[in-house]
Parts: sequence; C-alpha cells; structure tokens
Amino acid sequence: MQQTDLSKFSDQTTGLPDYWYIDDAGQPSWPHLMSRLRLPRKVRNDRKLFDAHMSRRMRAVGFTVVSSHYRQLETDILLEGDARASWEAHVLSKFDAGWHLRGHQDLSRVQSLPEDVATHFIAEYKKVTKSEIPKTPSEIKRRSDLEIVGRSALESYLKGVEELREWAKQSPERQRELADVMFAGFTLFGKRALEDAVAVEPGLLKFYGAVLGSRPSTRSKFVEDARGAVGDTMPDAVDRALESDGGAVTTMPEILRDHRPLESLGELYTRIGEIAIGAVTSSDGESARQIRALISIHRGLPLLR
Repeated sequence: MQQTDLSKFSDQTTGLPDYWYIDDAGQPSWPHLMSRLRLPRKVRNDRKLFDAHMSRRMRAVGFTVVSSHYRQLETDILLEGDARASWEAHVLSKFDAGWHLRGHQDLSRVQSLPEDVATHFIAEYKKVTKSEIPKTPSEIKRRSDLEIVGRSALESYLKGVEELREWAKQSPERQRELADVMFAGFTLFGKRALEDAVAVEPGLLKFYGAVLGSRPSTRSKFVEDARGAVGDTMPDAVDRALESDGGAVTTMPEILRDHRPLESLGELYTRIGEIAIGAVTSSDGESARQIRALISIHRGLPLLR
C-alpha cells in the first residue's frame, strides 16, 4: 500500500470525514453537514449561520460544553434535534452509547495503557480544550469534570481501535463509523491517536479524502451555501475567515453561527459565556477577539432588554 502522508493532520487541520460535509457533487456543503447532524429545522432555516465544525480546536471546546452538559444531566446525548450539537459527542454516542456517563472504574482500557501513552493523550486533550492550568477552587473542580469526560472519550476511542482489528469483517457502514471515531480521537487526543489507528488499519483513510487532499474541493460552493444559510448577509468577518488560508475551506468563528438579533441581555451573556469556555487558561487572545466580533456584529441594533 502506498505510504500516506499524515502531515496534514495538525492543530490547523480543517474539515471532517467526507460523509459529513462533502455533498453528492463532491463539494463542501453546510446544509449537508447540518442535515447529517440532524439539527432542528428551525436552526437550519431561521437565518442562522451554523459554524461548520471545520476547526479542530473549536470542535474540541464545543465537545466539552455539550458532553459536560449531558453528563451533568445524567442523560444520553441527543442524536437528533439538538441545536448545539457537537460532532465528536455525536459520533461517540452513536458508536458507544452512554460513554459520557462513565466513572473512573469504567475506564479499563485507559488504565491498561502504558503510563506515558495515557499521559500524552490526556495532555493533548487538555491543551486542545484549553483546560490545562486551573487557577481557582471552582476551576479545579470544573477541570476535574472535564478530565473525566476526556478519559471517557479516550476509552471509547480505544474500544474503536480494538474493533479496527476486525475491519475486514465489518459492514461498510460500521467501517465508516469506526473512521469517524478515529477522527474524533484525532480531534481530542492529537495526531498520535490517528497514527496509532492507521497503523492498525490503513483503510480508514479512504474516509478522509477532502482532509488529505485526495478529494478535490473548491471554495465557491462552500461560500454559496454559507450565503444561502444567512440570506446573502454574510459578515465581512466570515469572508475573511474563508479567505484566510489561500482560498481553502477554513474555520469560521463559532460566534457567527447564530447571525441574528439577540433578544435579551441574558441571551447575549449566554453566547459570550459559550465563547469564554476554557478562556481562563488561554493566553492567545482568541476568545477576546471572538467576543469583540460578536459585539461588533450586533452593534447598532435596538437596545437589548
């Protein structure tokens, strides 16, 4: 088999497995992604701009919000009708229902890992979710909650790696699901997670054509879908995000996914709070820039009640 270059997988990697966002014409499509995630019709059609989950870091942070929320509720993660769906939480739940409700006693695969391997994966998870250095008692508790979510996801990833050994016996649909789980492992635990999976079964890479560059895609239809989703009213910030990588499909700020007037201060505070998840330990200023962009987008609207 030809050696596959995995250098395209990094902190800056954009995109998802082809099934989720590449349409029948072979182009990136926002409506296609929103349909696959089974988002409520209200979200898809009510002049809202859905963050296309192209950014690894944004997906990882969103994963912690959604997974922690359902863990606190002690309920299954919804696979349909959740307006704030996390792709990683979605695919892990389809593969391994109830994964987010595990306790430390349920992490047998994680506990069997060599200590240096487990440490590497969890350190990568903390880095990408910005949960590395708690500073206050409340932060310490929250970071502890996020870590058990991360370890629970790692348990599911390792379960998926075990199933890769039976790849030839799996149905095409199950193979795709396993490829999704391995890609979720990359999102949360870094490039090594994908390298380890490919070492077991190189065939899973066929599901990542757009990310690897083996499936050509253009920017034009991606932008067209974005404009259609918001009624041809894309903010300049969105255009800049799409153009920031030489015309390639790149991430869009999560704050722009709901491009409509806010109805109350409470809603504004909620949106800002979502952006601020993990920002306490961040020093790159990205969350501050996103909050500033959110305020700029809604500047000039009638006074919030």
